[in-house]
Amino acid sequence: MRTDPDAFSTGFVGERQASAIGVVNWDDRLAFAGMLLVDPALRGIGLGMDTFAAAIGHAANRTLAVDAPTRMQDRLQEIGFAAAWRIIHFAGPIPAARASTDPHVIAATEQHHAQMAALDAACFPADRPRFVTDFATARERHTLVYANAVGRIYGYGVLRPGRKALRIGPLYAQEHYHAAAIFDGLCDLARQADAVTITFDAPEPNYAACAVAQTRGLNYDSDSLRMYRPGLSGPVRKIDLTRLYGLTAVGLA
Repeated sequence: MRTDPDAFSTGFVGERQASAIGVVNWDDRLAFAGMLLVDPALRGIGLGMDTFAAAIGHAANRTLAVDAPTRMQDRLQEIGFAAAWRIIHFAGPIPAARASTDPHVIAATEQHHAQMAALDAACFPADRPRFVTDFATARERHTLVYANAVGRIYGYGVLRPGRKALRIGPLYAQEHYHAAAIFDGLCDLARQADAVTITFDAPEPNYAACAVAQTRGLNYDSDSLRMYRPGLSGPVRKIDLTRLYGLTAVGLA
């Protein structure tokens, strides 16, 4: 990862690779832990938590964020984390095409990248413009913006491959109708790719975000918690949950 080349750690049991995790230092104040993987044959013996505990030293004095399964809340609280808000994981069949499409929803171009980074900065506790561009333009991804006639954007969203379904995220928007129009446009692209299922991770405090998913026929699949452990380097900035409709990815916010 270009942002932090030393972000990823691997655990071994003897010579067998057994676990992996990423702890990304985004700036001098914020680190984010995520993408914890454990060999299925070695689950249930505490290896995941041991890997997590060993790797988070990479964050040093930074505030550390994590999107954690709800079942881990108590154990994380024991080592200094506090829950901030819940993430709702929605999934379901790709909704049927709408009768009309919003002409303001168009494919993102290079001229939109700076505005996309500004939206991301409002919804994430650190600036990460290079990551925003890399994530939105990676292979097999489609990015749509809601733009006016002079190129000002009011939101954007990314459609990307997942393990069992296509995923929408991030999705940022100034207003709920911007988010809904972008969501519908991304579903159109998913339908054109002959996809069957879509997933979407929404912050529970943004009721409009959950409503976008629910009104398109997606259902609750599971949930997790955004948790923070304060660091000695000072507090991180607050994010605007009213503009955060869909997370980039659990563990990447």
